[in-house]
Amino acid sequence: MKLLKALLFFALFLMFLGMSTGFTLEETVERTFYLDGPGKLSISTVVGNIEIVTHEENTIQMTATKKLVGLPTDEARKILNAIEIKTEQVGNQISIKSEYFPMGFAKFWFDLKQLLTSGKTSNLEIKYRLLVPAETEINFSTVSGEVSIQKTRGRCTGKTVSGSVICEEVEKELSISTVSGKMKVAGRGKLFLKSVSGDVWVDVQKSEQAQDLMVSTVSGKVTVVLPENASVNLSVKTVSGKFDSEFPILLEGGNRISDKRFQGKIEGSARQIVNCKIETISGNISLRKKEEVTYL
Repeated sequence: MKLLKALLFFALFLMFLGMSTGFTLEETVERTFYLDGPGKLSISTVVGNIEIVTHEENTIQMTATKKLVGLPTDEARKILNAIEIKTEQVGNQISIKSEYFPMGFAKFWFDLKQLLTSGKTSNLEIKYRLLVPAETEINFSTVSGEVSIQKTRGRCTGKTVSGSVICEEVEKELSISTVSGKMKVAGRGKLFLKSVSGDVWVDVQKSEQAQDLMVSTVSGKVTVVLPENASVNLSVKTVSGKFDSEFPILLEGGNRISDKRFQGKIEGSARQIVNCKIETISGNISLRKKEEVTYL
């Protein structure tokens, strides 16, 4: 018991020391990868936000920032040095990964901080910002970081545990799974979104071709926004969630199978069809009109 009290006292002392000094240490790593064709980017990190935007150059440019607040500079540097950002290029395939190699005091502080904050390292930040050609194929993996992707025309796949995902103007194919992170997606083409408890919000954008949308959650709420003249093949299945729609739905066979499971159509004037399948366990499902935008 005395040993436990001593360890707790020491932990509180270290936290007080970190807060009282208020030091901030930041390190930046930059890399440029040159491509001679369509690129493939794979990025993986445990703690850290990922921002991916497109540019006109035939390169992938990475800026990675490691930041630690609240520790004396010497101790903060030990921890930042223990986090290695590894990059590799094989042809047009780029791999980026952050790895943690604890040693000495850095390991003690990191493990202690995880214990006191239930696994969250609130004073440690790792941020990736990547500029990529629009056609780049992207694969990402993160545990607690937020992911933001904008204006991509390449296939994109990814998974998170608790980090939220925001994707804007996705042109081709998007496949994402998360445990508790929220998803906000605006795109066209093929969108496959899977969540356990995180809410999913989807803005289906104008397209010249048929589109596929598949969303599944356990307890997360699903909101799908469609242009007011959208044409949709609709399949809905939920166990205890509620369903509501701003669109009139023509049900197959003239009758709804049940309030929780049915197939039907939204008969809009749009020429292209959206094949929409939504499944939840307890999450509510909503279809909303986007009146300011219509399909051709």
